[in-house]
Amino acid sequence: MLDSIEIQWLAAKQLRLKPTTWVRYRDYVHHDLIPALRPIRLDEPAYEHIHHFLQAQLTAGRGRPTVWHILATLSSAIGDAVRQPRLPVNVARPTVIPRPASVERTSGPQPRPSASCATATPMIRTSPT
Repeated sequence: MLDSIEIQWLAAKQLRLKPTTWVRYRDYVHHDLIPALRPIRLDEPAYEHIHHFLQAQLTAGRGRPTVWHILATLSSAIGDAVRQPRLPVNVARPTVIPRPASVERTSGPQPRPSASCATATPMIRTSPT
């Protein structure tokens, strides 16, 4: 069953990943992948299984970036099984939805207010008393 591959893969990943990344992978495996793919025998995963899982996740309201990350997690686990070789091919690769666009990040330190701005008295209108 695919769940045995995912659990072995997850145990091996724990040694190489940051704890926060491993926890995210663990949650994907235990909360998304195993419940959906447990009935599939080890020798029968196919593109149709992955496509059905993808459609079910999107229909349930999961965001495309989240679904992409779940599929990337599955692809990594199956890829390890192909290299061992426990499976003949990685049916989750290439992933069936495009990678989500990365968020533009600024590099370097953020600008700070000038010294004159930090010491200036803010302009506050007060009503006449």
